[in-house]
Amino acid sequence: MTAAFVPARQPADPALLACGDAALRSLTAVLNAGGAEPDGPLAAARALVEAADPAALRAAVLHPLFRHWRSTLDARVKIGAGDRISAWLDSLPRLLLAPALLARDDFARVRVPLVRGDQLRVPGLPRHLVVRPGTDPSVVVSREGGELRVERDGVTETFPAGILAAAGLGESRRPVLAGTPVELDATDPWVEEVLAGVNATPSPPPYPPRDIRPVPDATRVEAVFSRAAGLIGRAWPDCLAELTTHVRLVVPFTSALMEGWTSLSHLGAIFLRAVSDDDVPDPVRFTAERLVHEAAHTRLYVLSVRTRFFAEGGQHRLLSSPLRKDARPAAGVYHAAFVLARVAVVMARAAAVTGDERFAERGHECHAEFREAQDTLATSGALSEAGTELLEEAAAHAASPASGRVSGARAEGEGT
Repeated sequence: MTAAFVPARQPADPALLACGDAALRSLTAVLNAGGAEPDGPLAAARALVEAADPAALRAAVLHPLFRHWRSTLDARVKIGAGDRISAWLDSLPRLLLAPALLARDDFARVRVPLVRGDQLRVPGLPRHLVVRPGTDPSVVVSREGGELRVERDGVTETFPAGILAAAGLGESRRPVLAGTPVELDATDPWVEEVLAGVNATPSPPPYPPRDIRPVPDATRVEAVFSRAAGLIGRAWPDCLAELTTHVRLVVPFTSALMEGWTSLSHLGAIFLRAVSDDDVPDPVRFTAERLVHEAAHTRLYVLSVRTRFFAEGGQHRLLSSPLRKDARPAAGVYHAAFVLARVAVVMARAAAVTGDERFAERGHECHAEFREAQDTLATSGALSEAGTELLEEAAAHAASPASGRVSGARAEGEGT
């Protein structure tokens, strides 16, 4: 393994490409296994795939809502929920409309379900359409000669074909992290279902029940999240560049107990607590750290697609953790170590570009916690050779700022 700790700036990163390849194979398996009804959702999905821009199709299947759709389909197939499988297949064209629209070629009529009654939402595009009121819970969409045609209850509306890809203002605009394509939104019904499921899952002792509430209007927190992303970009441009290629959706929520998480089942999404001056002394600093923290988890998940970091069964070995009261599997401690190292570097660099010693102090704290996790893992016997190598690389980059190694690396270039 070479330079795996250093942020991957390009979408052509081999590990990210491997994730995309796996997602495309997953989509192909669904399309090949389904029925051939000419008016069915799988026929519509096949038509959209045929019309799709290849790069945009890869981006669509890397969107966390596609991963959510696929894992939910697998769960319903496993329990044999026939009616629920059929209803879930109906939602697939919504996920594939973006790459067809971005290809700029015409495509025939496909049925796409609406969300929230009258919204045509396309994951991965910055806007959604509010269509005419009606009774049909879906619309028939086609593209003809530069026009997007949307039919509901037999009545057709026409729009400019590129309207959903336009980052204009208005009620149909979904917020993004400024200067990036990363969506900032918690109002998609599937996202709300995920949050409700997290709340319904019993917390392990000694943790209290979860109290997550989605932020209903992300424009209210857009400035803080965007300033936090800007701070990351100033401190370590490569880190922000990697975030924008690995993270497609940031889900803001409020909670008195939880700060954020990522998961393999929604890879590409970061679930993050939205804070204000009433919650923490410096919301931008808090949010920047959490963005780096959760994006680092995402990167390690992506790396794990191609690289085995643990000896046989080692990931399940219970170890002490610097971030938890209870023992954790080695995989969790390894994630903690990688994340702490990334945060330590960003904090040190942020101190250098802002002159704010609070960043330096936090960098020292994260470095000390990283060393604790590294020492625990080094004597555990849980790691593979690649796992040990990545930790050693992380240690070199996360050296205490007082040693000069982090600031010296920055002086030599942002790619180090």
